[in-house]
Amino acid sequence: LARAAERAAEADPESVHVPGGGIDAIVLGRALGALGECCASAATAANVTQLTGAVLELVSSPSVHEHRHPHVRRAALFALYGAVTSTPPAAAWHALARSSDTVTSRLGRLLSWAEAWSERTHARDADATTRQLALRCALSSADLRQKACVVGAGRKDRDDPLFVLKNLTALAVDL
Repeated sequence: LARAAERAAEADPESVHVPGGGIDAIVLGRALGALGECCASAATAANVTQLTGAVLELVSSPSVHEHRHPHVRRAALFALYGAVTSTPPAAAWHALARSSDTVTSRLGRLLSWAEAWSERTHARDADATTRQLALRCALSSADLRQKACVVGAGRKDRDDPLFVLKNLTALAVDL
């Protein structure tokens, strides 16, 4: 799908006969919309963090989030919204807490990027509908960060080096 996004970004708009940027842009937009729905449907699944991480990684591709057609950027924001709202706060806390250390968590980096990109898109995009979706995504990202902080604040002994070993069962239930 990432290669398809790159191919859609490189496509010559004059060489296609489909209004709105060609069949590649239409398929990319539909695929992103389906991934957003998939994330929302999988919110209670055991492997939801892997799914949300993969969707966020795809959306973070410049050929997707900087696409020249607004309907693709809207679909990317829809997929991002599905990924952010389905991420469990405990998983977000673990990812964001690791991101502040020397070792950066992939999910934490992607969640931080998603919040920053949403805010940037809300401020700068030319399309009004895209800006509205970006605001919704930025607010959802901030809400997830706040919920993650609440989860983290409840763990007073989290700086203990043996915290993971002592609380392995609780961590597994949280994730």
